[in-house]
Amino acid sequence: EATGWGLGTGISAYAHIRLRGSAGGVSDLYPRENDHFDALAAYLEINRGAVLARAGRQWLTSQLGLNNFDGASVAVRVRPWLHVAGYGGWSLIEGLSEPPTSDALAAAELLPPDSRGILAGATVRLRASSGASFSAEYQREIRTDRAGLYSERVALDGGLPVGIARVDASMQADLATGALNELVLRASRPLPFRLSATVEGRHYTPFFPLWTIWGVFSPVGYNEARVETHWHSPAQTFSLSADGSYRRYEDTHAGLAFLPLRNDGWHVGGTGTWQLSPPWSVSGSYGRDIGFGASQSDGSEGVHWTPSQRWYVGVIGTALQDEGYWLLNDIVW
Repeated sequence: EATGWGLGTGISAYAHIRLRGSAGGVSDLYPRENDHFDALAAYLEINRGAVLARAGRQWLTSQLGLNNFDGASVAVRVRPWLHVAGYGGWSLIEGLSEPPTSDALAAAELLPPDSRGILAGATVRLRASSGASFSAEYQREIRTDRAGLYSERVALDGGLPVGIARVDASMQADLATGALNELVLRASRPLPFRLSATVEGRHYTPFFPLWTIWGVFSPVGYNEARVETHWHSPAQTFSLSADGSYRRYEDTHAGLAFLPLRNDGWHVGGTGTWQLSPPWSVSGSYGRDIGFGASQSDGSEGVHWTPSQRWYVGVIGTALQDEGYWLLNDIVW
């Protein structure tokens, strides 16, 4: 990674380059081993107080996830309580910084797109002095030859303090297919005895762009209820948290009458941290997941020694167990 200044007031350049190769002399052992160079980001930035603009290869995190693209983005603070932003350019594979027509996608996708996409999006964010907030994002991706649509999505988020509690809600929708990808309602509240609790309800359906075949299989979603609690000691030297959730999946219209597929799942977990003394702390966690086709349990323990704010030494041990099963080896349609 490299950052350079001195190009003018508020002007800087940033680059994040990755080199990859095999040191053992064995080729084709690891994914993308023969792809020796990646430019994850490379852009010129202008930051003039209320305006932040970038041009080049970049990625942005937003309500709709991670957006990789080669193009430009502009964010403007119109008022202290109002922010607007826009971005656009040639889209890249999410997390790979490669065009969708590259070999990186063709190695995993049976029918990769034959044309790059043009991505364009805009966001609006409002935040009141009372703590209430609202944001909206619209995003559209089309083929570079404008012969077809790859995706069209919208997201809304909002939060409102209600007394000492807070209520947040969010929504993501796929306008191209009419699917509701995510709907979340969350309420958080402090409780007596230094406790706090969060209750959440969620509906989720996977999103797939129109250029991939996976959306044809009509992926089903699930509804989930989740509860999380936190506690800390008076001096905050000891803290505990626990969470649990239950999911119910929509009908997959698969399986056999005498051997139905499981359509629910649950999760329980907990973490703890103990500050033994100013430089020493220990932590631990455990989680257990039961799903419709597999289960997993994992735990970890760690010890940290932090003699100063500049450095620390830690030892962490992790153990996990995965259990999967197949109902049928072959299915003939």
